[in-house]
Formats: sequence, structure tokens, C-alpha cells
Amino acid sequence: MNKRGMTLAEVMIAMVLLGLLTGALFYIFRLGSNVWAKGDTESELLGSISVVEAKLSREAERSVYESVSVEAAGQGVAFLSPMDANGVFRYDPITSMPRWQKYIVIYHDPAQKALLWREVPVVGSPTENTAGPIELFSGSTLASFFSGGKVLARELTGCRFWVGPDRQLLVWLEAEKERYGSSTPEHVEWRTAVSFRN
Repeated sequence: MNKRGMTLAEVMIAMVLLGLLTGALFYIFRLGSNVWAKGDTESELLGSISVVEAKLSREAERSVYESVSVEAAGQGVAFLSPMDANGVFRYDPITSMPRWQKYIVIYHDPAQKALLWREVPVVGSPTENTAGPIELFSGSTLASFFSGGKVLARELTGCRFWVGPDRQLLVWLEAEKERYGSSTPEHVEWRTAVSFRN
């Protein structure tokens, strides 16, 4: 054993081992940060979609199947709501039946990559007491109401509504979002069935 210090070969071996250890630590850190960013982006997309699901389910539970109208291409849906502008459930005190206040129109705008929400008032019309699709109320197609809505969710690249065999509203949403450190966007698909009051 040499008591004067390390030989050049020993220094080189130590440097190579230190370099390998540093490279491995950097690789593990980079891999972990990519997994974290992917999970964070997917979690954000799923959180946005779950807000849509909760709001859609809550409103559909207050409505009736007879008022449901789905756009031909499945890009939007409309149904009646008994909730007034103050959030109060309106009903006829004699019959205890809902007194419809508005149509809720939910539609997808591919250009904005957004799901939008619009309310069409029906107070003072025959629809206030008798449920029916929005086309009977307005004489227009559902698609004619696909403007002027408030954004409910963003980053949606696909959307489809349709009525299932069990009188349920079926919904499919597709969301994508770019994330740091990846050339391909994160992708999430979501399907659900929403039941109406009656």
C-alpha cells in the first residue's frame, strides 16, 4: 500500500464511479419529474371532467326524461330545470309538480376545445308546466342554441351525448393537454351515464 497518496489509476476509477453515480441520480430525478408532471396533468384533466360530471348529474336529477333533446351529431344536449335564478327549486303548490324555469343547454365547441353551458328561460310559456324538448319550445333546432354559453370545461378535444336504452343520458368526453417535457399531450377519456328524475 502506498502511503503517499492515490495513484493516477485510483483517481481515474474514483472519477468514473462518481460520474456514473451522478448520471444515475440525474436519470432517476428526471424520470421521477416526468412521472410527476404526467400524473399532475392527468389529475388536472380528470378534476376538470369530474366537475362536469357532478354538475351534469345534479342538474339531470332535477329534470325529466321527456325534456331531453340531443343534437343529431351528439355535440350537445338540452333539458329542463326547475331551479330559478336564486337556486330555488320551483314547484306548483297544488300539484307538487316542478315548475320549469329554464332549459339547460350543454354543448361542445371544437374550435375552443371547450364544453359550454347556456340557460334558456321558459317562465311564462306553456313549457313552464308541461315538459317537452327544446325544439317544441322554440321551433328551432338544438344546434341553434350553441352560442353565447359560459365555459364549463376546457381542453376537451372530443364530446358526445346520446340517450341509452334505459332512458339515461350517456356522455363521452375526451381531453388532451400539453405538458412540460413531453412532445405528445396527455390524453384522458371519460364515460358516464346520467339518470333523470323520472
